[in-house]
Order: sequence, then structure tokens, then C-alpha cells
Amino acid sequence: MIKNILVILVFLCVLQQQYVQAQRFTYRTTITNANPSTVSSQLSDEYLYLFNPMNLYRYSLSSLPFQIEKGVTFVGAASSNSFDYITPVISPRDTLWFNIDSKYGLMYYNQDGMYEFSNMNSSSILTNAGFVIDAIDSISVFNFLQPYHLCTYSTQNKIVRHNDFHIPTTPTNLVCDFKNFKCYLTTINSFLIYQISHTENPILIENVSTQDSFIRRAGIISLDSCPEKLVYYCVESDQDIFIEGRFNNGSVLFSNLVGSKLAVGNCGYTEIDNIEGQIFVITTLNYAMSCDVFGKNCEKMKLSQLVKNVGMNLIKSSDSSVENHLVFPQNDNTFLFFTYSKICPKGCGGNGVCIEKQCLCKDARHTNSFCDTTPLVSDIKPFVTDDGHLIWNITGDFGLPLIQSDSLIKMKSSGNTFSYSLTSATFSQNVIQYKPLLYVGNSVQLTLEINGHNSIENTFTFLYPPVTISGYRQEKEKVYLVGDNFATCYGYLISSGNHQLQSSSFNRTQRELILPKTIEPNQLINYQISPTLTGSISIKLVPFVESISQPKHDHGDTITISGWFFSTSPKVYINDKLISSTFTDKIQVVLPNGLYSNLKISNGLFNTTVALVYPNPTIEKVEHVSESLIVLTGSNFGFNSTAISISLSNKPLTIQSLNSNQGKININLLNDSNKGTLQLQVDNKSVSKSVNLKPVIVSITPAKPSFNGETITITGKYLKDSRIKQTINSLSNILECNEISSNSKTCKLGKGQGIFTITAISPKLIDSDQDLESLQYNLEYKTSPTTTTTTSSTSSPSPSSSPSTSSPSTSGSQVPNSCTKISITLLNYFLFIFVSIYLLN
Repeated sequence: MIKNILVILVFLCVLQQQYVQAQRFTYRTTITNANPSTVSSQLSDEYLYLFNPMNLYRYSLSSLPFQIEKGVTFVGAASSNSFDYITPVISPRDTLWFNIDSKYGLMYYNQDGMYEFSNMNSSSILTNAGFVIDAIDSISVFNFLQPYHLCTYSTQNKIVRHNDFHIPTTPTNLVCDFKNFKCYLTTINSFLIYQISHTENPILIENVSTQDSFIRRAGIISLDSCPEKLVYYCVESDQDIFIEGRFNNGSVLFSNLVGSKLAVGNCGYTEIDNIEGQIFVITTLNYAMSCDVFGKNCEKMKLSQLVKNVGMNLIKSSDSSVENHLVFPQNDNTFLFFTYSKICPKGCGGNGVCIEKQCLCKDARHTNSFCDTTPLVSDIKPFVTDDGHLIWNITGDFGLPLIQSDSLIKMKSSGNTFSYSLTSATFSQNVIQYKPLLYVGNSVQLTLEINGHNSIENTFTFLYPPVTISGYRQEKEKVYLVGDNFATCYGYLISSGNHQLQSSSFNRTQRELILPKTIEPNQLINYQISPTLTGSISIKLVPFVESISQPKHDHGDTITISGWFFSTSPKVYINDKLISSTFTDKIQVVLPNGLYSNLKISNGLFNTTVALVYPNPTIEKVEHVSESLIVLTGSNFGFNSTAISISLSNKPLTIQSLNSNQGKININLLNDSNKGTLQLQVDNKSVSKSVNLKPVIVSITPAKPSFNGETITITGKYLKDSRIKQTINSLSNILECNEISSNSKTCKLGKGQGIFTITAISPKLIDSDQDLESLQYNLEYKTSPTTTTTTSSTSSPSPSSSPSTSSPSTSGSQVPNSCTKISITLLNYFLFIFVSIYLLN
């Protein structure tokens, strides 16, 4: 039970989606006609024909209400006349094919204004009733009763031709495509396709089973405006009514339920709007249904105004702005008129067909979405891009054209006309993005001319978003008005006092003011901006330094400062102390002696701090002038000794005195100072130089080294890496030494005698320097003892000799005593004097 309820609910939802209960059909009016008991109607391009068993009436469609143009009483007509099928054909003669009183024939409008009958040769065709017929002026197609055959009759050769195929069951509908000479015949279970011609018998080319036993009535064919040739039927099953669409090969495109026979009745009439792409079915209980040519977007409603239909005829105007009508002739001498809405919002203008609510246009040239050549402008929304360009977002219906060079946007405002090319615009089917070149006016009459086709002129009053100004900002020398919608195409009139100021586009929210360098920093800026913004804004400017000539030395140099917004009398401060300056278009400043990190410029409103950059300090030379003092000569030290730091071989030194005017610094050495790199730093700037020190010998031990040589110890200052030189009798040699500390060395002396000197030598550090030597230190070797050698006889001692009391001696040298040594020396001295005097004489 629950399952059945769910199935029913799903079925109802599907029905609700497929058939939208909307007012697609709208009743308009009822007009009385003069043809009582109408039983049939047919429509041509110009006339509506009504028939009763005895008469034919022709109504002109040129105006409403319809006027009877001609009435004809059928020759030999009787009340039993039966009109099974009548087709009006517009040709050089107003021609009607008919089947009346079981006879088939041609009726035409003769020169006397009367209809005449031309029966076909009765020997060529059976006269049985029940013919199904379709025709044009030159050929008709029909079938006759058993055995069923498809027949053609050509007015060109007056010959009836038929196909040999015996149609097995009663034909229910015949409809032909006379442009392509194909006919589609249906039976209870078959869909037959024939090829016809004036000169050949009809040829059966397809015999397709319908897979059912339904009756297909009121067949209609789509015209060439549809993407594919389609055949439509109203289909009756045992219980329901359907609207069916088939391809021209017989395959089914769609089959949509209209309703049950109990609810909606049987099939009545069908019509097709080939221009707008819409098919219609009316049932015998006056239910009307329409779908697009693909069976979608269907709507159904009951036309309760109808009494009893004898036809449904579609009257379509060539003017797409005029409503189309469905005319329902009634058998009570009335016409009922209904309009129907277009599935495509604006229709397709006769140049395409509406498929799934979109027009498929026949012509690939520029067309809008309703297949018209008129551009449609719906709205224009302006906006300003981030980079300041005004864009008009023009929405409407423009198709997808290839924009030609002569396409224009034309505007009128305040009596002036402007035309600009559209070739640079961005196009899509529904949007044109155009960049206006200038402000035209507050109210604009606008027309688009696209490839020679003009849109309807529309008036727009909001095409230029208004500018707003909320303040200003300064960035260095640039000043910007701040707000919104600063479009490049607007007009900007900006002034200060009596002076006009220039401005330039920056972006959507800022516009740059072009200000003179020497403008006073306190200004009232007036602006007049199109569209419609007038006002003023007070600005206060900060001085901006464009360039500064930095000092070349620390001795009170003169520098030049150029920039913006200094005022006519700027002031300059160093350490909050006013210093001397002059101003014309630049500031000339005489700096005080010394080094300063910055100065401050004031324009009376704001201060700007400018960094001062002095040259790096220099060292020309460093001299070791005394034992504990060196003198540095250079420049750019400044005048504050506390701001100077000096180190030698990474050991800080102290400054004894600073004379910046002479560029000299006296520096105290440490007892343990070593030669090496001297680093001078002033205000985070540094300079270095290699410095050699003159060694100092304070003492040497032992004071009298041995004549045989020994190790001596030398103490003093600045002895690190020094060499020790010994000089004796004008001969010098470098001693082999070991370094105990920077102030102490041990050196090995060789053998020697007499007086000698010791000197410490500090080798130069760089090629441009020279070695430095200490003062000479005098020393003397200890005196070595003097040795005398005598020779004794070897005679054997005599027995009579007395023994000596001295100890026995051996042959060899004997070292004289000191007295003997002095005597020998004096003797030699006097001998030297005597010989010299003798020689002089």
C-alpha cells in the first residue's frame, strides 16, 4: 500500500515538472461570423475558410474583426455533403483540394470570382469514401479504400499514380513534406515513409513499426527553421492522449502525456508555429497544450470559453511585436481568439526556432538572441576599476557578432552629439564592456550601432559614478587626494589661490596633485570635478628632502639641501640648536666643527630629520716619538676625543690629547703594547693602519758575560718579534734568541773579549715602512787569564847538585803570574815608543 502511494507521488511530481500550469493561453475576444453550422475550417496565408455542408466562406485576415470576402454555394450540394478533408493552397490561383460526397476533386477561384469544380477522371480513381489527403497546388497525395494504396495526382500531367504496396490496415493520417517530396503515412501500428514525384509512382522507402496499436491523428511537419525535420501527431491510446514527435526516419523524439481521455477527451486539432518553434494540440474537451519543437517546456490548460470547435487555426503576424493568435471557429457562428505566450521571451523573429527557451537562428550573421538584427540595450551599470578606468557594463542582447570597425556607441547630451568606435570594447552575447573616453553629461541618450544596425535610443542618468573626497595623504614629495571613483575620463579643475594646479590619475581611490616645490606648506586646495563635485580641502605639508650635498670634512663645511615644501624661511637645527642657513630655492647650511649624525629642517609646521654622512676618518701616518707615546696624523676625527676609540693589536689605548685642527692625536702606549694593526673608530666608522714600534732595552743580564760566551737575558719594551744584534770591533751578527714575553728575550752570546753593543731591531710590517732599532746597549766580556810557556835543558842532573825545594816541573807552557804579565806589557810599550822615535829621526 505504502509502495503504491510513493509511486503515485513520484508520478505526480513528474507531471508537475513536465506540465507547468501557467497562463500560456490568454482569451482575447469573440467575433460573430455569418456561417451557421460550421463543420470545418482551413487557413491560408491570407484567408480563413469556413465550410458547412452547403457553403464555403472566405474571410480576409487583413483586419479584425474578420470580414467575409466571398461566399460560395457548392454546386449540387445537399445537406448530406460531407467534408472529410479540405486543404486550401495559395498559388497563382486560389485553389482548394476537396473530398465531397465521396468524390475527390479540385476547386479553384475563376476569373468571374466564382469557385469551379474540376473532378478527376473517375476511371482513374475509386470513388469510395474515406480518402486521406494532403496537397499543394501542383500535386496531391491521398489513399483510397481497400486495397489501400498511396496515390499521387499531378495537375501538370493529369495522371494518378500509386504505389503497389498494399497498406495492411486503415490509414489514420497522411502528411507530406512537399519541399523534399516525402510523405509520412500512419496506420494503427505502422509509420510509412514515401518518396513522391510528378513523373514516378510513389516509392516506399521506410516501413517502421510503431511498437503500439495507437491512432495517430492531425499530423504536422516542422519547416526548415527547425534544426531537424520533425513530424508531430496527436496520439490516442485506449485510455490516454499523447503529443508525439518523430524524426523523419520514424524514430521517436518524445511522447508527452496530455491526459486521460476521460479527463481531456479525444484528439482534436494540431498546429505548429514554425517561426517561434511551438506546437499546439487542442482536445475535444477543450484542453490546449503547447510544447517547444523538442517536446520540452510544455504547458497545458483548459480553454473554458470554447463551445464546440470545428478547427484550430494559428494566425501569425509578420511583426514580432504583434501578438500571435489561435483562432477557434465554433459551430455557433463565432470565432474565439486566444493569444499565446512565447517560450523564448521575445520570440525568434521568424529567423529561427525556439528550442529549450533559446532561439536557434538560421542566419549566422550578427543577430541578437531573438534572431533579430537590432541590438537590445537593457541596462548600463558603470563602475571604476582599481586602476582608475571607468567601465560601462552594458547588458542586453547583442548576439556574438564579429565587430566591424564602423560599429559605434553614439551619445547625445545637452544638445551635443558624440560618437566613438566600439572596436576596443569587450563583447559577449549579453554584455559589452566599454571604456568611455570623457565625461559627456549627467543625462545621456545612448544608441549602439553594431555592424550597421542601431539599437533603440535609451536615456541613462547614472553613467558616471560620482567622485567622493575624504582627505589627502603625502608620500615624500607626492600629495594625493583620497576618496573614491577617481576615473581617468572625468574633468578635474584644481586650484590654490589664483594658481591652477595640475593633477594626474593614480588609481580609483587616489588622485595625485602636481604641486610646485616652493608652494607654502599650509594650503587650501579648491576642486571642481565632473561629474558634479565642487569643494575645497586644507592640506598641511611636511618638508621633503630630495637631495643633500654631504660634508667633505669635519671642519665646518658648507652643504646644500634641495627639496619640497620648505616654506620661504626654513630653519635648520643641529642638536636642537639653530644654525646659520640661507634659502633661495635651496637651503645653504654652514655646519659647525665636528661630526654630527643629523640635522633637522623646519617649515614652521613640521620637522624633517636628515642624516649627515661625513667622510670616513683617515690615517696618514703614525710615529713612535717617545718610549710610551705615538702620534697619529690624519683627518675627520671630529672634535670630541670621547667619541674616538683606538686599539693596537686588539689592545685599547688611551688618547693623551686631540688636536683636530692639526689632525693629530697623541696616544699613550702600554708597557705590553705590541706592534701590529692600529684601529681607529669614530661614529661607527673605522680606519686601520699597520704600526711598527721602536724597541726599548732596559737591562741585560749578566752585566759582564763570560769570554767563553753564555746566554744573556734582555728585558725592555716592544721586543716582540724583534731581532737582537751584537756589534764588536765593528763586526755585527744576529744572535740566536728565544722570546720569553713581549718584553723579554734570552739570547746566546759567542766567545769574545772586550767591549761590545746590543741593539734590538723591529722588522718593518709593510714594504713602505722601515725597520726600527732601539738605542745601543754597551756590554763587556769578562777578561780571560794570560798563559806563559818556557823550555828547560834535558841534561842529566849532576850528582853534586843540590836538590831543588820546588816541586818538580815538566816541559810545557806556563801561565805567567800577573806581575810578570804587567812587566812584559810595559816592556813592549817602551820598545814600541823607542822604535817609533828612531824611525821618525
